Amino acid sequence: LLGVSPRFLREFASWYQMDQSTATYTVAEVILELTAKTRRSIVELLRHDFTSDGRPAVGTATIFVSHAHACSFPKMLDAMDAYLSLHGLHPESVYLWVDLFTIRQHLIAQEILQMEHVEVAIGHVVMVLDPWDKPVCLTRAWCLYEVVHSLEL
Repeated sequence: LLGVSPRFLREFASWYQMDQSTATYTVAEVILELTAKTRRSIVELLRHDFTSDGRPAVGTATIFVSHAHACSFPKMLDAMDAYLSLHGLHPESVYLWVDLFTIRQHLIAQEILQMEHVEVAIGHVVMVLDPWDKPVCLTRAWCLYEVVHSLEL
């Protein structure tokens, strides 16, 4: 299973001028446009690309990121940066399994059938609670499904 580097996600947000108000579902629209011709996932398209610091943009996923698409994409990135820092994880050695970048968005109905195995295969799940005092992801059925599957780890 492939994931994207935190650095790549920051660069992606910068390329598309995403600010704190940019919802993750807006990112989904950008990705649908970028992958319209190939119908591939971003990780498939960028498998051999590098970030501006010369490190691979894509690698073996080490963390499954559960998040709500209605929330801020940059805030999700901030939350992941804070998580990595808090747990002493080096961003250069981490690759995030973020659905928008790892699933073929044009074939989502087929891709979703494999989801129950993804979290277990990665073995490390982080749920982004945004906003922290009323997390949207805890009101979303799919995010709750991810929570249930993370209990198998």
